[in-house]
Parts: sequence; C-alpha cells; structure tokens
Amino acid sequence: MITVGTDATAKLRFHGVTPLAQAAHIPDPSGGTTIDVEARAAIDAILVLLEWKGLIAAQR
Repeated sequence: MITVGTDATAKLRFHGVTPLAQAAHIPDPSGGTTIDVEARAAIDAILVLLEWKGLIAAQR
C-alpha cells in the first residue's frame, strides 16, 4: 500500500499542474421540466464516487 499525504490539507500534483483545494459539494440533480430517472441515477453515482475518492466535498 502507498500512502500519499498525511492530512486533509495535503495536495497531490499531476502532470505538472498546480494542485488545487478540494472542490465544493455538488448537489444532486433536481428540478427541471424533463426528468430522466436513469440519467439522474448515473449522475448521483458519479457524485458519490467523486465524494468517496475525496475529489469533491461530501454534503455536510
């Protein structure tokens, strides 16, 4: 196992790009006149994975 960083403020650099702080929480899709249940489920799954990986903040 490889551990990178020791706390939530640690940043990892990829491809020479300056690291950024964790992105804010992205709300689940809602509203609108056309509701596509399958698309919303896919978007929710992507958001959950991004939160789980720590790339975006989880809802507080």
